[in-house]
Amino acid sequence: MFNWLGKKEKYFGSIEHLLNKFKIVIDPMMGSAAILTKLKGKEIIGNDIIKLVPTILNKFDTFDVSIETFKNVCNSFNNFSKKSDYYDFRTYWNLKYTTNNFDSIFLVETFLLFKMCSNSVIRFNKSDNFNSGFRGVIEGTPFFKNNDFSKYSKGLSEIKMNGKFYVEDVIVFLERDFDFENSIFILDPPYVLSNGAFAANSYTIEKEKVIYDFILNNNANFIFFNFMRRNGIEHTDFINFAKDFNTTLLSTKSCTGQNRNGTSSVSECFVTNLD
Repeated sequence: MFNWLGKKEKYFGSIEHLLNKFKIVIDPMMGSAAILTKLKGKEIIGNDIIKLVPTILNKFDTFDVSIETFKNVCNSFNNFSKKSDYYDFRTYWNLKYTTNNFDSIFLVETFLLFKMCSNSVIRFNKSDNFNSGFRGVIEGTPFFKNNDFSKYSKGLSEIKMNGKFYVEDVIVFLERDFDFENSIFILDPPYVLSNGAFAANSYTIEKEKVIYDFILNNNANFIFFNFMRRNGIEHTDFINFAKDFNTTLLSTKSCTGQNRNGTSSVSECFVTNLD
């Protein structure tokens, strides 16, 4: 649905067979919901401390994602043919977002805003304002082509989800009652060894340790994404947690992020109690 730094869509094929073992999929830190939107026939329970995606998914059927809506939004902002158009649009969007004005065109507006932001960094400041910069445009040239809108409209209209979505701190969310036997938890937190692209979040290593205890105390079925190492620094707490479970290495390089030159040496993996 959104192009979001850190989304796990590219790893869906590596975990799909594990998700298919369970009726209920629970994602306590759902981010862009990239994995959840690919699931079919599952009961989904999602949560995020940032209200945007849970709110959109709870209201999904109320949004107008027609081609005409895409065109109208772009026309209202000069087809985003100047840098200032983006920042005017961002100010307009933030006012709607912070006042909970999730009207029928809000999903299209959000989709377009995130398409234009730099380096796919979906970032909110401590005032809950979206503050990512502009990807850029040749002055006088529309950012979007008219033939883009058909693809965007079709993609959004095909998203179908059977779920409930919450806006809570992850520790509060994990205090809910769950059907552990029939559920699998997808845990994809902001990586504590990363450079803080999600600075508005309050995720810390202390919270991560609470999640380890939650898994162990409830014998929960889980998939846990994380860095084990980054630029020579080991995530020792996660390594110790993972030693009794199955680990799959996903990546040894990372080149995403704002103002980063070259690549960073990382060991990204997922850990699970399943075979």
